[in-house]
Amino acid sequence: MNDYSFDVIAIVKVGISADEIRAINNALFYLGATDCDIVEAGRIITISFIKEANTLVEAINLAHADVAAVDNLEVMPLDVELIELATERQNSPRIRVSLDDI
Repeated sequence: MNDYSFDVIAIVKVGISADEIRAINNALFYLGATDCDIVEAGRIITISFIKEANTLVEAINLAHADVAAVDNLEVMPLDVELIELATERQNSPRIRVSLDDI
């Protein structure tokens, strides 16, 4: 198993409060995602993960499932080819999610 580091990006339609960020962070924690950190900058939320898995695609799928399990977060479909391309270029992949009105 290896550790993989990557970001999940969420764009919100309106500003998000510190309480809402804490609620998302708590929801991820209670779902077992203890390997992530949330940073907010205006309308963009970045959830940085460090996942232990056999492959990067597996790690991203695990994070994808964590984020999808949180109420008010909608995860966009994964593009495995894009993930593999990022791996080849040794870039940190970014996963896009959208937020329903939080």
